[in-house]
Order: sequence, then C-alpha cells, then structure tokens
Amino acid sequence: MIKRAEHLLANINNRIAAVTFTKEAAGEISSRLIQALGTECSKRITTGTFHSIAMQQLNSTRSTPVNILNENQSRILLRRAWREEAPFDKFIEIIKGVEQAKATRIPPTDPKGPVARVLYRYQQLLAERDALDFNDLVTEAVDGMMSGTVPFVRCTHLLVDEFQDVDQTQLSWVIAHVNAGVKVTVVGDDDQSVYKFRHSLGFEGMTAFAEETDAEQITLATTYRCAAQIITLANQLIINNSARISKRIQTAETRTGIIERYDFSNEADEAEAAGRILMSRPIADDPAKQETAVILARTNSVLNTVQTIFDASSPVIPYYRIGGESIWSKGVPGMIRDLLGAFHGKDGTGIVMMMHAMHCSRDLVHRVDEASRKPNAARELLETEAWKKGMSADEKAEWNAISHSLGEVNSALNAGNAMLAIERVASLAAQADGTRKGESIAAAACNILGEKMEGPLAERLRKLDRRERDTNKRDRQDPRAIGLMTLHGSKGLEFDRVWIMGVNHGVLPHKDSDPEEERRLCYVGMTRAKTHLTMSRSIEDGKESDFFKEIGLTPTYLPKAGM
Repeated sequence: MIKRAEHLLANINNRIAAVTFTKEAAGEISSRLIQALGTECSKRITTGTFHSIAMQQLNSTRSTPVNILNENQSRILLRRAWREEAPFDKFIEIIKGVEQAKATRIPPTDPKGPVARVLYRYQQLLAERDALDFNDLVTEAVDGMMSGTVPFVRCTHLLVDEFQDVDQTQLSWVIAHVNAGVKVTVVGDDDQSVYKFRHSLGFEGMTAFAEETDAEQITLATTYRCAAQIITLANQLIINNSARISKRIQTAETRTGIIERYDFSNEADEAEAAGRILMSRPIADDPAKQETAVILARTNSVLNTVQTIFDASSPVIPYYRIGGESIWSKGVPGMIRDLLGAFHGKDGTGIVMMMHAMHCSRDLVHRVDEASRKPNAARELLETEAWKKGMSADEKAEWNAISHSLGEVNSALNAGNAMLAIERVASLAAQADGTRKGESIAAAACNILGEKMEGPLAERLRKLDRRERDTNKRDRQDPRAIGLMTLHGSKGLEFDRVWIMGVNHGVLPHKDSDPEEERRLCYVGMTRAKTHLTMSRSIEDGKESDFFKEIGLTPTYLPKAGM
C-alpha cells in the first residue's frame, strides 16, 4: 500500500486518504510516505483509523467537538439500560446483542425483545448527554454522507489497509466513497482476519466489495518484510486452516532469518529472559538504524507481568507499551496498590479484593465491604468495633487472621517504616494470589514501590500514575526500547526482532476462541518479524501450544544470565 500511495502522490493533483485499524499503523504509513516523498506532500495526505477519520468528518459540521464516551462510561450507561429494561436477562448476552446490532446495522430480530429494548434505552441515554459511543462514530458518518449533512473525506484516492477486518458499517463507509467518485484501493489478507469477535467480515467482506464495485482483483504473493525462514514457518502454520484462500506467500527479503523457541519454568523467568536477550542486540551508531524489538502476547495479563519485571529490573529495561491498562490497576500489583491505599485516604477495595482471592466466607466479605466504603478504610476496620456486631464465631476467626496482618501494616506505617509496610502488603497479595507467578510479581512490585521510589508512602502512590504516563513518553524516544503489545495490537506493524510470549495451550490458542481465528492471530504475530523470531512458553502455565507441533518447533538451548 505504501508503494501505491507513493505512485499516486507523484501526481501533484492527487490527494490520498489512508485508513487502517490502529493509530500506530496509521502513523507509520504517514511517516514512511513523508520520509520517501518529503514534507511538502504531507498536506495531501490524510491518515487515520476509521473512527478517527469519521470523527473528523462529524466535527467538521459542528460548533463543538463530538462528545465520545470511553469504554467504561459506555458500559455504565449500558448497565443502567439493562437494569431498567431487561434485569432478568444475562448482561453479557445483552451486550453481545447490542454490539452485533451496532456493527452489522441490522436491528434485533425481535423488535420488542430484551436486546431491542436495551439498545433503544441506551441510545436514549446517549442522546440525553449529546454523546456518542465509539461504535456510533462510523455509523453517524455513513448516515450523514447519505443524507448530505456530513462531507465525504477530501481525497481523490482512498486506500484501506487490513480490509479483511472491516465490519458491515465500515464496508458501507468505503462503498459510499466509491459511489461519490473516489478511486478506492483496498488491501487485505484473509489469513490475517482476527477480529471475528468484533463482527469483522473477513473473506466475505472482501468478496462483497469486489462484487458491489466490480473491482479489479490483484493477488500479491510476495512479502518484502520477512526473511524466507520466517515466512516458510508461518506458511506451515496457516495451511492448517481450512477456511482460507489457497496461496503460499514468497519473500523478496534476502537476509537469513533466525528462529528460536525457549521454554521457561515460569512466566516471570520468561519475561526476564526476553528483556535480557532483546536488550543484548547490537547498538547502532546511528539511532535511526537501531534494530527494533517487540514482545507480543495473546493477552494483556502476560504483558502486565513483563512490564512489572522490566520496571523492577536493575538497570530498568526501557520499554513502551501500546494499549492495555496500568499494571497497577489489576492483579497482584493492583491489589498491593489498593491495600496500601486503604491506609491512605482510599476505601477498602483492596481489602475486599484480597478477601475474595482468599476465598473468605461470603457473609464476612459482604460485612467488610459494607463497613469499608469510607476513606482510610483499613484504619476504620482495625480501630472500630460496631461493624463486627453479629459476627459468627467462624467469621471472627477469619477476620482475626486478616486483621493481624493488616495490623502489622498499620504498625509499620505508624512507625514511619514504609518499606516494611510495603513488604507486608506484598506478602499478603502473594498469599492471596497463591501462585509462584504471583510471588514473583509481588516481589517485583515491592521492589518498585520500596526500593526504586522514595518519599512518604502517600507520595509514592501518587507517583504511580505519573510514572505510567512518563515511562511511555520517555522510553519511546530510546532507540533501544522494547515494544510491548498484544498480537491484535501488532497488526500492520513490523519489527526487526519479534518475541511471542505465552505460547501455551489455552493461551495461544485461547481456550475461548475459534482455533482457526487463533491460528490466524499467531500467523499475524510471526509475520511481524523481519529477521528474528522467538517464541516461548512457561512450563508452569501448562502444556505447550499445539501450534508448536504444527510448525515442528522444538526448544532451543538457552544460556543462563551471565554465561
């Protein structure tokens, strides 16, 4: 698609709009075009995702910007609509129905059924706030273009990457531009269709576009990214899918590819080794020529482990993370943060989370939850008695064990010993998690809070948010920095060295997903690599992925650190 864009921009009368599915991929397209053609062509280039470009279209017709709700805000309104209209139906099933109706532009089959009622009420709640959710952006743009109230994108040529991932609404958006006289080129690979859960059309969408527009179809069977060894291995994986166009991709890359597989005892060791090995890659004199490296994983949970280990390493391993939440928002680090927060102005969320993880009795957890909704909840629970009235003997025994541990934390804080308090809380979180991985993560989190940060505990907690934001900004400028992203988030990107972690049965392929879609997802990850591909797993997390057997990749000998 880059070469096509370069050819079109050679004519000064042409303007292009390039659409893809991630802002990172859109940014890469823009930077590569400007690097190839010079900054003077930037005024004739529009790049973005479907949603960002649709937002520009809508904002061009308004005096104030579109009010877009984030995922959490949308979920709150959806839950309210569900409670009002269909409280006796499963929330998750209602959500699926609402999302399907929005993505396909097909109303629910039963116009008076629970999905239809919730959808209608949800849209009412959005309208009351003059807001849209993320899924409404492209729909509103399509409807506006059809009615003449929203302008088409200002371009002579529209280029759409990753076309196999479009849903029905996005397909309608593209075809609307075809009908408006824009010359459209779409590029897609059915072997990289990985968004079925988002209602992407895959091969069917590509066929529908060709039939509706009478498009010329050109097969591109050559990649300019991957070394032959890597594309051969990826082909060996994807041929196991039955629902695909038969093809075998060749490469124009002449460099020799290196492929490795490592097995580790646990996920923490896996993360440490990945960081150590990727940081040992040669350092180029020219930062622009520095080899790029990325760690990919099926889930954000795996990446949270990597981020925690990297932050706790000495020296700290530079990294940047695309997508995902703060490591301190969930899991063991989240529990540590919330437990400490309960002693410093926060409610008892961390205590309740810990008790759930420890499988404390439901009645006791409920009692603690009710009594810990005020600031400084931990001290309130330890220093007052009224909330314990009516406790059973078993509940008292459970609480006494927990309060003893919380009391140790409180005593350490009262003595001004923040490090001891952090150690006690980390021990509690590891105990609640109950796994060796949890112990490793707790130790790393303790190291970050206790050793690498200074000042009173309250100040350290306040620094965590700033640390998350600043780390991404700072390390992204470091040419040695390692990228961390999910396999889904890597679509459209490329790196010299790719390390895929967590290639375990039940993780990749994920136990809750279609095996063929998971195979395509693994194929996407493998084909992000130019010359180095590493795949690894944690023995503690179960047996190896079937994908290893399909490609015949066996473990490589790994020297220990310092050898």
